[in-house]
Amino acid sequence: MLIGNMTLYQILWFFIAYSVLGWGVEVAYHALTLGKVVNRGFLNGPVCPIYGFGMLAILSVFNTISADMHTKNGLMLFLGGMVLTTSIEFFGGWALDKLFHMRWWDYSEEPFNIRGYVCLKFSVIWGLGTVFMYRIVHPTVAALSVSLFPERIGWILLGVMYLVYLVDLVVTVLTVQNLNRNLEDLEKLRKQLRIVSDTLSEQIGTGTIATANRVEHAQVQRALAKAELRDQLEESIEEKRQEAEQLRARYEEVRAKLYADPIFGPARLMLAFPTAVHRKHNELLSEFRARLQERLKGS
Repeated sequence: MLIGNMTLYQILWFFIAYSVLGWGVEVAYHALTLGKVVNRGFLNGPVCPIYGFGMLAILSVFNTISADMHTKNGLMLFLGGMVLTTSIEFFGGWALDKLFHMRWWDYSEEPFNIRGYVCLKFSVIWGLGTVFMYRIVHPTVAALSVSLFPERIGWILLGVMYLVYLVDLVVTVLTVQNLNRNLEDLEKLRKQLRIVSDTLSEQIGTGTIATANRVEHAQVQRALAKAELRDQLEESIEEKRQEAEQLRARYEEVRAKLYADPIFGPARLMLAFPTAVHRKHNELLSEFRARLQERLKGS
């Protein structure tokens, strides 16, 4: 059975190959533009699945078109590749946003962007990349996919790699879910701390006024009233202070989880996607990212 003139064996190899090549491109681009070497993939391994899907879409479409048409007409290859890859990038960004409440890359500051998921500049780059990959790189990848290993060994290697791929996907999804859960907990703790702080301020102010009002009644009652109210107020204030300390300790405990694993945890994702935007807790996410950068500078 052929899909876009490709066998299943070839499709599986092409997806792996272009996911790895795409990851290499992302790492190199990030290193050149920002001077940092960072794992730029959504997954922990050296793969960017969106590049695998993009190249498979290009191959499926152009392999079914007349060979003369797509090899001689570079403009058609450029435009077709630009439309296909931009569509996949838009859908991928939208799907991840809906699933995890986060926009992992954000082109909102770029001109001619569509909801921040895609922009004209990178669409043009994807189009040029399509021409280069299809005409220069793919013939070599296609040849290696059938000649590098005997097919029997190739299937075994594919099975192992896709199993690792699946485990990596599960780990990453759990990591993102933990990130969202921790941000949700931090948001709740922040609100509780504000309530305790406001209550504490109100009690101090109200207690002071009540004491001042009551001591005006009589000289004899003044000392007793002051002592009684002071004891009650101090007891209440101390309870609120202890509650605030417990909340702060819990807040720091939850926040520490975000930094716990810089290789496989949320910290790696923040380094991989420095422009990520959270739909519900972006203030906390920005604070986490800023503190993470400070930690890295200090280490």
